[in-house]
Amino acid sequence: MKFRIVSLFIVSISFIFTSCVDRDFDAPPILENADPNIPEGQIISISDVLSLREAGENFHDVDMDMYIRAIVTADDQSGNFYKSIVIEDETAGITILLDDVELWNKYFVGRRVFVHLKNIWVGEFNGLPQLGFEPFDNGRGLTMARIPADMIPSTVITGLILDEPLARTMQVADITASDYNTLITIENMQFNEESVNTTFADAENAEAIDHTIEDCDGNALTLRTSGFAEFADQMTPTGKGSVTGIISVYNSTRQFLIRDLIDIDMTGDRCSAALESSLVSIETILARRIAGEDVEFNSGEVIKGQIISSDETGNFFKSITIADETGGIAVLVDATNTYNDYPLGSIFYLKLNGLYISDFNALPQLGYTQSNANVSRIPESLLSNYFVPTIETQALTPKLVALTELNEGMLNTYVQLDDIQFTTGSLNDSYADANNQVAVNHQLEDCNGNKIIIRTSGYSEFAGQTVPSDNGSITGVLQIYQEDYQIYLNFSENVNFDKDRCP
Repeated sequence: MKFRIVSLFIVSISFIFTSCVDRDFDAPPILENADPNIPEGQIISISDVLSLREAGENFHDVDMDMYIRAIVTADDQSGNFYKSIVIEDETAGITILLDDVELWNKYFVGRRVFVHLKNIWVGEFNGLPQLGFEPFDNGRGLTMARIPADMIPSTVITGLILDEPLARTMQVADITASDYNTLITIENMQFNEESVNTTFADAENAEAIDHTIEDCDGNALTLRTSGFAEFADQMTPTGKGSVTGIISVYNSTRQFLIRDLIDIDMTGDRCSAALESSLVSIETILARRIAGEDVEFNSGEVIKGQIISSDETGNFFKSITIADETGGIAVLVDATNTYNDYPLGSIFYLKLNGLYISDFNALPQLGYTQSNANVSRIPESLLSNYFVPTIETQALTPKLVALTELNEGMLNTYVQLDDIQFTTGSLNDSYADANNQVAVNHQLEDCNGNKIIIRTSGYSEFAGQTVPSDNGSITGVLQIYQEDYQIYLNFSENVNFDKDRCP
């Protein structure tokens, strides 16, 4: 790599200038930049070496007075490759196991090397081709030994310092086993919703993490990062773009290993093609309800909406309300403390396949399976199969309505009522019965005498608070029970009464 060579040059110059007080110093090390004198007849390609293994043979003793001539495409400078380098010629690539660290000082990306195949074995580790020393039993089976540190210089001989190797541009769907250990660039990729904006690895515990990167057609690849990598604690990018690295494999799972964060350029807009192409509005699915029945969705349809309810204070129980610009729907979930993973304002896709829609005392809801009374809750272990997060979060924007304007189309949406107050019969009472953990219905009224129920769970954190006696605005989720509209608060702070009561 050009920047590595420059770094070495700068170190040498710095040594000269910082040592001018004492002129009796050692000369800085000279970086050799020449190929060894090896006859062309002793050069063999990587693909030819790989072909030496017979069918069913895991390891093969090459033991030839021949040399592979290749360029280093990945080194251990960032810590994402350990005691190994990856080399590639015009025919294939391969990993070399070396029993030493800080190999990048000598065997850096962009340098040509000549691998002497005397005493060298070729084999694989869980499907990945490798070069090393004679295999040994590590207690779990045979594995390739690393080339001893004192034999590395005579086995992996340095050659010319070349330019940064060029990566081939490929599509995920086109990757085959012949691409293992080669440097490629994949364009139009992004970290999937579970992996986006999380650390590359667990730096604190020095544990590797597998993330998923995907293209706009849903083709995916595992991106694996070592917990020892210098960038392990950095956050994965939130955009879409290109990623460059080495194709690897572990058993049947293809893996992608970047060499440094320079290999990732994801600053473009994300794609959600597969989900976006299947979007339907909440209004559309609400129209499919049949009174007294549970209607199943058995297609790949998806809704996209904002989370507008929260169980953080305990006023909502085992349900998540999601709304788009056309309406809202309550989703029954068999989980608590969902506000951690489904925070207010966050945008989610909800896959409908296998879910049922019904009404519970006139309130539209989605659930998991049919039951006698109404649909049941989605098991906690399956929530991620249905809810797919995005990186979007928006401030909750309630719809300002008057009590006389409320209608069925506003159910399960976030609304704001102005010039509202608790009726005199509720004054000096608490929101709910906190002692017995019993829900209480209070009434709100406008200055014209129109009324609506505000219902509060006895388990809510603000159940024991006294309702305010003034007039003002209230924001919450509009629901219904039989024929009575009800409003549910996420927080007691959603009540902002700062005006005098109306007569």
